Amino acid sequence: MYRRRVSSGARMAMAAKYELKTTEDVTCKEGRIRLVAIKAKSQLATTRHLNCVLSWLEKVEQLFLDGEHTTGSLKDLEDVALDRLTRLQMRGRNVDADLGRLSSFDSIALKLSGSKVRGGLGELGWAKLQFLDLRGAEQVFGDLTSIPAGSPLKGLCVQRANVTGDVTKTLREHENLMYLHLQHTHTCLWFNQ
Repeated sequence: MYRRRVSSGARMAMAAKYELKTTEDVTCKEGRIRLVAIKAKSQLATTRHLNCVLSWLEKVEQLFLDGEHTTGSLKDLEDVALDRLTRLQMRGRNVDADLGRLSSFDSIALKLSGSKVRGGLGELGWAKLQFLDLRGAEQVFGDLTSIPAGSPLKGLCVQRANVTGDVTKTLREHENLMYLHLQHTHTCLWFNQ
């Protein structure tokens, strides 16, 4: 892929051209932008535009992008940002995301929702994942037992996803799990033994 080098002054001038009517939050640490949060309300935002912006903001570690006016595919961010993000939140109905493409995504928190999110729970990278929110992702499938035992998982929200499995076993295997939302799934809970 070809990338043009642009001075930081020119970057700011280019960025200033795009006035987004959004609610946003930018967090800086050690003189670098570390977090970008945008809630697109009135204007269309695409993942390709976001890819361009993130190529300028090389130290961003957290990205929160919510709203139904966001369109595109998560794969548009692969070459620029996915490998460095510790938190990714893209909740909306128009972002295409394939969980299989996130197997090497080494994040702490992942929130994706909407009808265009698809794939299996077992396809995700679980080494550091503490919070997973796939609510409303009806094309997501898998058994809760595909989550590796002993993973650092603290929160799991998969309501309306096509998830099955034994909740009792999941709770036993994941001691840190504090939040579990399974409404409208095909999971079972065994009282017993």
